[in-house]
Amino acid sequence: VVSTQSTGVQLFNSLGPVNGKLSGKAAHAFLLTSNLPTHSLKDIWTRSDRDKDGCLTLEEFSTALTLIKNFKRGLNSAAMNSMHAIPMQHTPQQWSTASLHNTKTLGCCS
Repeated sequence: VVSTQSTGVQLFNSLGPVNGKLSGKAAHAFLLTSNLPTHSLKDIWTRSDRDKDGCLTLEEFSTALTLIKNFKRGLNSAAMNSMHAIPMQHTPQQWSTASLHNTKTLGCCS
């Protein structure tokens, strides 16, 4: 059994980070697999890329995963804002293999 923390780290590492960051291209390709609408993906990207460098660190990637999960549960941006549903820091231990397989396609970064 793979721990949920190592699953998140393994997923991040499988996407080919360089110097601890996923390129915008690699992150975009992954986000597209969630099958969320483009407007949701743009919101996910904006909220995840906190330093606005066009890349995602492991922490930023974990934020993106949390947002994907919340959008798939039916929460919209307004609901997440009003609930403060997005903590400032996320860790990969929140992710199980099952929840990651539910991530189909995202269209965020361009």
